[in-house]
Amino acid sequence: MTPLDEAIKMAVAGDYPPGASEIDGHEFYIRAIDNKNLLQDGETSYFRHEHAGKDDRVFYSIKLEGNGKYTAKITRIQFRGPYVTNGFRDIGDHGIDVTDAVKLLAAGLTGDWIALAILIKELDLQGFLDGNWIPAAAKVTDMIGKAMAAPANPR
Repeated sequence: MTPLDEAIKMAVAGDYPPGASEIDGHEFYIRAIDNKNLLQDGETSYFRHEHAGKDDRVFYSIKLEGNGKYTAKITRIQFRGPYVTNGFRDIGDHGIDVTDAVKLLAAGLTGDWIALAILIKELDLQGFLDGNWIPAAAKVTDMIGKAMAAPANPR
């Protein structure tokens, strides 16, 4: 198991972490952000959510605004669990903004987070196996954005 903060630093540097990372009881495989495989226009990268069967893929976009500021969005999710075969779920025209996910999830669901809650409810068939992992994925996406926007990061 690779600590999540270490895995994210490696991914931002263009490396592949050696194993899964855990947050909120869910395991994710973080991919190097330089990997452009499977991406659509405007997407930065993706990471995988581990579960029984093929891992789900969470695609995201990070926009750097300077001075340590950024916008992090989940753009789409490919559900590949035992009850879904390569099922993509679009996340609206512009994705769901998950910037500051750790703070926002603690404060409750508003705005785009309501769309996230609806998505979670719609996916309850798979959710009974994996639990509610999408808020954890939102946190991972936000943490990647924060690492990319860090002043010490040369990107």
